[in-house]
Amino acid sequence: MATTPDGSLILQKLSPPATVDLQGGTLLDVKEFDEVDETDGCKVHVTEYHILSADGQEEMTKTCRRKLKIECNQSTRKTEIANGREALIEEKTERLFGDIDGFRQPIVLIDRSKALMDFSNPEDSAISAVLQKTQEKFLNMLNEQKDQLINTFPELFSEMRTSSSLSNTPQTEVETVVNPDGSTTTRMRSSRAYSTRFSKHEMYINGVKQESKSKFRAFMEYKGPDGGFKVKLRDTSGDDDLSEEEADDVSDDVVVDAQSQISEIPDAQSVVISEGSINRIPAMKEKIKKRTEKAWLAAKELVDSEQRYVDKLRLLDETFRKKIDEEKILERDRITQLFANISSLHQFHNTHLLPALMESSRDWHTTHRISDVLRKRAPFLKMYSEYTNNYKRATKVFDECLKKKRRFAQIVHEIEMKPECENLPLVSHLICPVQRVMRYQLLLQEYKKHLDPSDVDYDDTEAALGLVLDAAGHANEMMRKLDRYKNVLEVQEQLGSAVSLVSPGRELIRKGKVMKILSSSEKTEERYLFLFNDLLLLASERTLPGFAKLKVRAIFDATLAQICEGDNLERENSFYMRGSDSPTGPSRCIELMTENSQEKSEWIDAVWNVISESLSRKKSFSPPVSLRAF
Repeated sequence: MATTPDGSLILQKLSPPATVDLQGGTLLDVKEFDEVDETDGCKVHVTEYHILSADGQEEMTKTCRRKLKIECNQSTRKTEIANGREALIEEKTERLFGDIDGFRQPIVLIDRSKALMDFSNPEDSAISAVLQKTQEKFLNMLNEQKDQLINTFPELFSEMRTSSSLSNTPQTEVETVVNPDGSTTTRMRSSRAYSTRFSKHEMYINGVKQESKSKFRAFMEYKGPDGGFKVKLRDTSGDDDLSEEEADDVSDDVVVDAQSQISEIPDAQSVVISEGSINRIPAMKEKIKKRTEKAWLAAKELVDSEQRYVDKLRLLDETFRKKIDEEKILERDRITQLFANISSLHQFHNTHLLPALMESSRDWHTTHRISDVLRKRAPFLKMYSEYTNNYKRATKVFDECLKKKRRFAQIVHEIEMKPECENLPLVSHLICPVQRVMRYQLLLQEYKKHLDPSDVDYDDTEAALGLVLDAAGHANEMMRKLDRYKNVLEVQEQLGSAVSLVSPGRELIRKGKVMKILSSSEKTEERYLFLFNDLLLLASERTLPGFAKLKVRAIFDATLAQICEGDNLERENSFYMRGSDSPTGPSRCIELMTENSQEKSEWIDAVWNVISESLSRKKSFSPPVSLRAF
């Protein structure tokens, strides 16, 4: 039955915020509308704030998205009583979904009925009599085995904190109930000298298991005339979770054994375990618990990483590509050269892979499985070959359009100002799909490291790893080149947008801390020195929050730079850097110092090699593009 949420509550929860951070600007307009989240179909309330900057030069848009999602299970149980006894039991479980508009059509998970015996029926009464005789025979046989069991395991029962149900004589209680119509109903309750009920207490905080409690359970099982009696001991304290089959067995045990008694054994002791192993039980339990927690964190990182990656694809596809396509800035073939099959990749990850990973993550503490999602969908990763092979051409087209297409450059600048661009050049996001397949390999290897070969997800993880490597096999050579390029992106993130370091051919050679000697006061200041294969960059650490971590101090083009031995008698480990950032740029000379002579020698050799190789390349290729800090 659909239920409509309280309208006042929804308005209160989704009303616009009282204050908006205008950053010193002026609020021009506020728009409110609704959209549908494709991942779960829930309605999302969107509020857009159009703000004029404080200097009146730019307009900004701030978007606030809020969603109310309802998801729960509803269970009902109906019992019919005939002649004072349960005659029919109906159980129904439904999963309810809803949002601010109310609940949708529920999904029926369980719908079953169980008919019990009708004692007014002669056939049912005859069957009940036969079962009663079988039960009495079983209880007699069980009572005969009781003393033999206690004599065989005397220490087991002496260590129990509570009295064992095996020590009690099985009894049958008869109760007569007078019905309202004057008839009588006889009820018989028999105690059984075995226990199969399973109990376990677990506590989760933010999806991470913090505490798990369980105890040794001892019970006797009757295997029939041929199988006889069998004693089992189960230590459940080392099991972090149950598989689906075990969970079903436990549920059945709870229903069948509602009147059974449980015998408890001290948590760290059991007479069936050798004396030397007793002290190792708590350590083994703690080790398994930690391993399971680490496996869960690795699985969670796989899902979180996929969510971040889908956001990157959305930026490239729905924001960048769609804007270029709508304004018809580029021809159709140029758009294909720039974006390749980015739309297909976005659709695959957003509508197929990410929802499946999120669903497996929600059930992970029950199933302990997530790698089967990648194993089943790994063949689709071969779509990346088209994008990977096109990447070099895409960066070339991007640079050409940035220089020749004014409107293209404006759109790129507008997108780079958005928060989802993370203060990085837009071209740096084009490499994300190229690195994604190998990223799956690293995530699966980290997850597998915390699995045991006996775990249910171990085989699927190995299979998924093999398929991921197979999908990336044809791009291995390009990936080796791009691994060196990853270090350039890390430096770019530290510097922010003050300078653009992203270039397909640029790679980081060496980085480290040096001291700059001030020419005016001979004092020293700490600097970060980054040596690339075509330039040298000097930066300092920022102290103001809200900006990039490092600030650019100087840039030297490798073809215009010189490195000289220091002549400072008081600073024996000093050297000079001379040069400029471009042929028309001002010339600079900076005196630097290292902590020891070995570090100084390594820096001088590395810089000299880069200068020599850059001059050699200059003879065969055109001069590098001018790079200025601002």
